[in-house]
Amino acid sequence: MVTMPPSAHGAGKWTTVDPIDECREALHKKAFAARHPLAGHPLFSIEALSKVAAQAAKRKNDTYVDAGDLSLTDKWGSVPPPAMPIPEIIERIEEAKAWVVLKHVEVDPAYKRLLDE
Repeated sequence: MVTMPPSAHGAGKWTTVDPIDECREALHKKAFAARHPLAGHPLFSIEALSKVAAQAAKRKNDTYVDAGDLSLTDKWGSVPPPAMPIPEIIERIEEAKAWVVLKHVEVDPAYKRLLDE
């Protein structure tokens, strides 16, 4: 069973770099940094994400990916689908120039536990 690392348990582990009032004011208007304990969680490793992406890719409409040289003005769905499968894109994420949306990962029991927590 996969569980959260001990440092990730409990309230107050999500923090913003800027004062919270500034973050609230910036929400949906400009970027601001936030810190959370999930980055080091085993379910967010490249290997684990690749596996859950392979499962999501089997479900209709549960994945979305854009890859290549894109601009902020490119609209969703206006970019041709990538030539490689989503799990491979995740494995090569550092050089893939891509972003991936995985929907309904909670169908995997480990991710459901994490999301419920």
